[in-house]
This record gives sequence, C-alpha cells and structure tokens, in this order.
Amino acid sequence: MSNVVEKEKKNTSGFTPEIVKENMCHFMDNENLSIANMQMIAGTATVQAVYYWMKGERVPSIDAFYSICTAFCSKKVHIEDFLREDGIPLKVDKKNAKWTNLYCENSK
Repeated sequence: MSNVVEKEKKNTSGFTPEIVKENMCHFMDNENLSIANMQMIAGTATVQAVYYWMKGERVPSIDAFYSICTAFCSKKVHIEDFLREDGIPLKVDKKNAKWTNLYCENSK
C-alpha cells in the first residue's frame, strides 16, 4: 500500500513550482511587469495568486497560463516555456532584474 502512495506523491510531469517561479521571475523582468500587471494579464482575482507563483508556493492554473501566453503570443511565449528548466532566459541586465533578484537568487 505504501508503494502506491509513494507513486502518487511523485511529480511525473517534470516541472516543479521552483522551475515555474524562476521562469515567471525572468518573464516579468524581461517584460518589465508589475505584480498588478501580471494579475490583470493572467486574469486572477487577486494579486496574492501572483505572489504565490513568485514564491514558488503554487503554480498558475492552465487558464492563467493560457491568458499570459495569449497576451504575449506575438513574442512567441508558450506554456512550455514556463514549465521547462531554463525555459525563459533572463534578457535584462541582472542588476535590473527586480523579480529575479528578489525571489530567485535568494533561494539558490
């Protein structure tokens, strides 16, 4: 029985909240987005959801990912980019990377 429980707990999707967090930070820095901007784009009810993503405590819903990717489709942003390790590279100078410096660098 415990073997079944162990399998259920294992993340077989290949992504973790930490991976999503780093990609989200890079994305927001690259696009110079505020938490409020991301909340509006993603269509979440509160900014708190975005803070959870940025802290790696939760991941966006598929609807939120879809809204973000639709809003930035001209820049060819795909859901997979948020889910893969090194999916969204940081394109701004690291000293200007507000979200990356605040939420990602301290956790490494």
